[in-house]
Amino acid sequence: MAHVSAVVVGAGVVGAAVARSLARAGQEVLAVERLRQPGQGTTSRNSQVIHAGLYYPEGSLKARFCAASAARLYKFAESRHIPHWNCQKLVVAAEGQEERLRSVAEHAQSIGCLQKEKMRLLSREDLKILEPDLVASAALLSPGTGVICAHSVVSALVAEAEDAGASFSFGSDAESVRWDGSVFTLTFSDGFQVTCDKLVNAGGLHAGQLAQTFVPPGLVPEFRFCKGNYFRPSVPVPFKRLIYPLPPPSGAGLGTHLTLDVEGGGAKFGPDTEWLPADYQPVKDMDGSGVYRVDASRAASFEDSIQSWWPSLPSGSLEPDYSGLRVKVPSGDFEITNHGMEGYWAQYGIESPGLTSSLMIAEQVLRVLGVPIPAEDF
Repeated sequence: MAHVSAVVVGAGVVGAAVARSLARAGQEVLAVERLRQPGQGTTSRNSQVIHAGLYYPEGSLKARFCAASAARLYKFAESRHIPHWNCQKLVVAAEGQEERLRSVAEHAQSIGCLQKEKMRLLSREDLKILEPDLVASAALLSPGTGVICAHSVVSALVAEAEDAGASFSFGSDAESVRWDGSVFTLTFSDGFQVTCDKLVNAGGLHAGQLAQTFVPPGLVPEFRFCKGNYFRPSVPVPFKRLIYPLPPPSGAGLGTHLTLDVEGGGAKFGPDTEWLPADYQPVKDMDGSGVYRVDASRAASFEDSIQSWWPSLPSGSLEPDYSGLRVKVPSGDFEITNHGMEGYWAQYGIESPGLTSSLMIAEQVLRVLGVPIPAEDF
C-alpha cells in the first residue's frame, strides 16, 4: 500500500493552495481530486470577485482572512500575470437605507477591510459623476474590491505545487477514510488505497460526506446547500464598477449584484439565494443531476431587484447563465477543525469569500498542522 506524508482531498482553489504551501514547506504531498481537472467544482461556479471584507462578523475567520488574503491575491496575480482587475465596488442604498449603509461602512472600518483608508461614502451627486446610469440615494465605495480569473489562479497554484514536488491525481474519488490513531487510510472508488500521516479535507461540497465516514458521530456540523443563479444581460452594461445592493437582513447572501467579467467586457447578475431541501446531498455527477440548471422564470425577481438601481434595464433582457452551490454551516463562518484527530484538518463551509481567502486558509492549515510556513515570493 502506498504511503505519503500528506494527502489533500480536493483540488479547487483552497485545496490547490494548501497543496502548494505544504509542498513548498518540504512536505511529500499527494492531492487527489474526483473531477478530471482542477478547480471544476465550487471554484468554477462563483462570481470571481476579490472581496475587500466589508461585512463579516468581527473575530470571524472570514473577517481575519479576507482582507489580508485579498492583498496577497492581488500581488500573486500581478506577479504571475493572472488576469485581474481592481475595478472597485459600490454598495448602494435606496431612499431610507442611508443609516444601514453608514453602519456597513463603520463595520468595514472596524474589522480592517482592504484599503479602508480610501473607502468613502458617496452622495447622490457624487454618483451622478462616477456612474451616471446608477440611481441611488447614497453609496459606499470599496476601492479594494476587484475581479480575477479563478481558473488561472488554480492553474498557477497547481503548477507551483507540482514544481515544489507535489503530485496530483485527477479522477480519483476518495470514498472513505479510516484512522487508527496515527495513520489515515484512504480508500478510493476503484478500490485503491493510500495511507498518510497528515490529511487535509478540502473537498468543498463533498467535504462533509467524506468526514462522516470516519469522524465520530455528532462532530461534523450540519450542512445546508444554497444554490446561486446568475443571469447575463443581452444589452450593454454602462457601469465601470461592481454594483451591490445592501445585504439582505437574513444574511443568506450579499444580494443580487452586478459583476463585471475580468476579460471581454461582459457582465452578469447574481447570485440569488435558492435554498435546496434540508436533506439535499451532493451527488458525484453534479453536472448530470440537473441541479445547476437555471430556471428562466427567476429572471423576473432579478429584474425587480436590478431595476431598483438601474431603472433603464429593459424588461426581458436577462438570459440564464450559470449557477453554483454554496455549502452553509450553522456558524456562518469558515470552519477549520480537526475534531481532536491529530494530523487531520478539514475545511467546512468554504463559500464566499473562499477564493479571496484561499492563500490565508492555506497558511492557517500549515500553522495548525505544525508545518513551518514558507516565505512567499511576491
